Amino acid sequence: MKYIKSGKKFNSLLINTPATRVINLEPPDTVALMPSLVPHIKPRLLVKPNDKVHKGTAIFEDKRNPEIKYLSPVSGEIINIHFGPRRVIEEIVIRLDNKDIMDETLSQVLSNISTLISNASPVSEEKHSNGLKSLPHNLLPQLSDSFSAANIEIILKQAGMWQMLLQFPFMDIAETKNTKITTTNPSSSGEEESNKASEQYGFPALIVSLQPGDSFSPCASTILKDREADFITGIAAIKKLAADIVVAAPQDQIKNLVKIEEHITHLTDSEWPAGDPGVILYKIKPDSSWNRSVTINPQDLLAIGALFGRGIYDVQRVFTTGGGTVEKPCHMRSILGTPVTQLTKKVPDGKSVITGGIFSGRHARKRENIKAGKHRDDLTQDDDYRGHMAAGEYSAIVLDCSQTEHFFGFLTPGTGSMSESRTFLSALSPTAVNADINLHGEERACINCGICDKKCPVDLLPQFIMKAAHAEEMEEVIQMGLLDCTLCGLCSCVCPSKIDLSAIMQRTKEQYYKLKVDTY
Repeated sequence: MKYIKSGKKFNSLLINTPATRVINLEPPDTVALMPSLVPHIKPRLLVKPNDKVHKGTAIFEDKRNPEIKYLSPVSGEIINIHFGPRRVIEEIVIRLDNKDIMDETLSQVLSNISTLISNASPVSEEKHSNGLKSLPHNLLPQLSDSFSAANIEIILKQAGMWQMLLQFPFMDIAETKNTKITTTNPSSSGEEESNKASEQYGFPALIVSLQPGDSFSPCASTILKDREADFITGIAAIKKLAADIVVAAPQDQIKNLVKIEEHITHLTDSEWPAGDPGVILYKIKPDSSWNRSVTINPQDLLAIGALFGRGIYDVQRVFTTGGGTVEKPCHMRSILGTPVTQLTKKVPDGKSVITGGIFSGRHARKRENIKAGKHRDDLTQDDDYRGHMAAGEYSAIVLDCSQTEHFFGFLTPGTGSMSESRTFLSALSPTAVNADINLHGEERACINCGICDKKCPVDLLPQFIMKAAHAEEMEEVIQMGLLDCTLCGLCSCVCPSKIDLSAIMQRTKEQYYKLKVDTY
């Protein structure tokens, strides 16, 4: 077990982070799929309003690769499809009928896996607390050996899970056309002429970070509690997809992960963004070939483990809620695509909901503002909207968005403000503070202070990348290491000029991605 040292991280303490207790929520009235928030795909609708759908019914697919289909997590009825500017599919809303009817295609996939489980373990079985059966751990190698990598890919696509594998550096859906790596194995005689070529199916590495988010994201030990068997099965099922499996855990939680400790390969610091998969890749990659590695969220890995180990389609996820106005921040278990209001309840005026992370998340918006034609980037902080949680979003944070001025503030300049530099007096005696989205000023020109590069976990120079991006010098931007950027958001957070450097990085990466796609 190796330790990954990360000297550049977010050091401030925040209050109202989620407690470890988990509340099981009642099924919501609606869930939603949000194609516009899935990076790089070109969605094609497969349903229309008033259609009846079953659990596992394909809702939309990726035009680039029609094998990639996004399935309904529930059975019910399509009650609305919201479109944004230029007919962008913003949200597909499904009203639950609580019948939990399984789609025939997905049902056949689960049946085939269940048959394999029965054949592999005719006598001995393990039972989970919910009564479902799974393979004993000592038979997991046999399970892995019974599947080829190609079979695993087919099953994951049929179950709508292949897109859970995200590939660096653009965090796009893992490619399939170049996953066969030809290697040369020398013969026993040592003669080069008799070398035998073999094919190894996989990516250079598959990274699983057990704490990929900030302090408001679900805790590793909480999401893995009583699901260690699913985690181990998930690792066994996908290990053929990569030449190397990297499992990283925060060092302060290792004592609670004893049951999977043998599968953990690396330890990280507990502060954000030490557990970000992009940071882990940057710290451990031996050469540039690892830049096409893939990563998967630990909760998605548990779903794959449940698929291969128990033959079930798992749509339950652990979410968190926190922030200054939340009375009892905690973990909550609900369904994929659950409404934001199910997690945050009533949000007071002057507050805003950030989903997906306090540094790199998104503002939840009012549907009527989007429907009226407002573009997402044009919406103000007062346009708070109670939507649904998008894929990959597991935290809903309620923050103060009022741009208030403090009476006689010059007498106590920032004694209770968050500071990663010496901008405020709070830097002299750091204490836990309440995060907000107050800019404490307005955007100004870059002053070349260098604070952003002192915080960048992958050793970039964000201020120079920003200037090269503004000058449209794409080659220079790439040479400066833009593709290593993890979009952690720290540079935007600490910039005293209030420049949203992370957004500039994201837009530039998207421009390069489109340029690369158009070229090839």
